[in-house]
Amino acid sequence: MQVFNQKLKEASKSILNNPQSFLWKNLVFYGFIILFSGYFINSLLLKREFHDYIFAEWFIHYRNGFVRRGLGGHILLFLQDNYNINAGLTLTFFSYLIFLLFSLLYIRKVQLYKRYIDLESLLVLLFLPVLILFPANTRVIVGRKEFLFFLSLMANLFLVVSVLNSINKEAPNFYNQHKSINRYSIKLGLIYNLISVPTALTHEAILFLSLPLNLIITSSVISLNFSPIKSLNRTLIIYAPTLVVSVICLFFKGNQNIALGICESWQEYSHLYPELMANCQEEMHGVLEFFQISTSEAIKEVIEMNILQDNGMSFVLWIFGFTINLILLMRISCKILGYSLNRYSDEKTSPDLSIHSQSNSIEIFTRFSFKYILLPFLGTSILYLIALDWGRWLFIVSISYVLCLLTPSLVRLEIFYSHRNQWIINCFFPLYFVYKKIVYWIYSQPFIEKFYLAYLSLFVYTLFFFKLPHFDIKTYNIYPPYLWGIIEKIIKFLLN
Repeated sequence: MQVFNQKLKEASKSILNNPQSFLWKNLVFYGFIILFSGYFINSLLLKREFHDYIFAEWFIHYRNGFVRRGLGGHILLFLQDNYNINAGLTLTFFSYLIFLLFSLLYIRKVQLYKRYIDLESLLVLLFLPVLILFPANTRVIVGRKEFLFFLSLMANLFLVVSVLNSINKEAPNFYNQHKSINRYSIKLGLIYNLISVPTALTHEAILFLSLPLNLIITSSVISLNFSPIKSLNRTLIIYAPTLVVSVICLFFKGNQNIALGICESWQEYSHLYPELMANCQEEMHGVLEFFQISTSEAIKEVIEMNILQDNGMSFVLWIFGFTINLILLMRISCKILGYSLNRYSDEKTSPDLSIHSQSNSIEIFTRFSFKYILLPFLGTSILYLIALDWGRWLFIVSISYVLCLLTPSLVRLEIFYSHRNQWIINCFFPLYFVYKKIVYWIYSQPFIEKFYLAYLSLFVYTLFFFKLPHFDIKTYNIYPPYLWGIIEKIIKFLLN
């Protein structure tokens, strides 16, 4: 038995950890394309699944007073009333288009890295429940306003690639580098706020789910040619319009009268959009309930639903789901950064490049993951206190991190120029010190090597059987439906 286990361990490691296994990687990648295309065509184009709650949230408007999340509905109803454009079809088309563009960009990034990474990393990037398949597993996600947050991140990463490519070509010329950073700042200020100010007026959570990561990215880039104080000031100036609008929307929550006015105005359109039907006098529409819920009531609801539900089992399941997903994500991100370090280690296009080119992959991973996932995750911490959709918050932070991980220019920035933006880490040094100690301790222990078959079982289970919902996690979420059915039958048989 030991011989069999050893052979199985060696065979699985050979397949999963070999970057040269092109056949297996192509089979997995194009198999995923077929599966994902089938999901998109069936669920989105044929069935046109659009949750009533999400649909109604898009129709919050300003007609009864300024209120957060009202811009999208104001525009949709303006088009409906003045140009007789079907607002429902417009919303559906727009939402699916955003989701499709986001999915294509993500898949394209994975494809570009496919030849450099191993099969294990490819499987995680494609099938991890908190990444691109999260919307497929939790179908009330497509159409959510948070997908707009990815547009501004994509624009930022595109400009980062442009400016760093320019700087690499002009490495000895610091004056030209300075001009490149200035161009990046101006373009980002215009493009980012053009996208994000309307987004903030549509959903104020951009303040927690998107801005922290973009602030870190921009600060790191501007630090290439500016002092820490100037870098911070420039970054805050760039994002000031979105920051100000987000904060305003955060406090202009609205009240019961505004909610009642919105609900009553929806009755005019209920014959066109049954999703908006509600008895405003007896039962306020679900999406409008947040107008009447105080922060303390929201916190109480989160505690009851996500922590105390089922005698505390809900909280255990959330922690379990978060932990196993993050273990796999962190492991493959360390491997991908290691591959990137090997690819770039011989490059010497700038006098500064040799300074940090000898850094080990664990050091690169520690800095990169701290800046691009841990700090943004902490930025969302308030949402875990006042809002129920814990799975959705982890999805947004995790997939944003992977988009950064699969942006070579951003990785090069951390490999070769980390001494320029070290001040960002220094600002959080006590936290970074603890995080670094934990990471180095974990990677000094032979956990996976010693218990590889156990890890392999966890790997297969998480990727192909575990489903993380956006909220209200239950015990059956951690099993595939057919397996849960078998377990239920066994339990009933034993009880009878």
